[in-house]
Amino acid sequence: MPKPGDYIGIQAWGSQSGSYAYYIKEQQYRASVANAPIDAIFENYTPAGRTGTWSTVSQLAPDHPFRAVYERYITRAKERAL
Repeated sequence: MPKPGDYIGIQAWGSQSGSYAYYIKEQQYRASVANAPIDAIFENYTPAGRTGTWSTVSQLAPDHPFRAVYERYITRAKERAL
């Protein structure tokens, strides 16, 4: 099971959206517990509440601007791991 910090897409999406760090960390934790796809960017909601599904980077159009943001975050994470 991926660790919360492995969900870089959620961190990138939240930062781009102006979300607070505590909210991003909570969403990463929720994704980890739910065993969401590793490229998850946010949990899907309806007016009735959470759906238990996650939107992912791989679902975005190939030319979606967020893909470039995500790639930068991935590159930085890999550099930090060295």
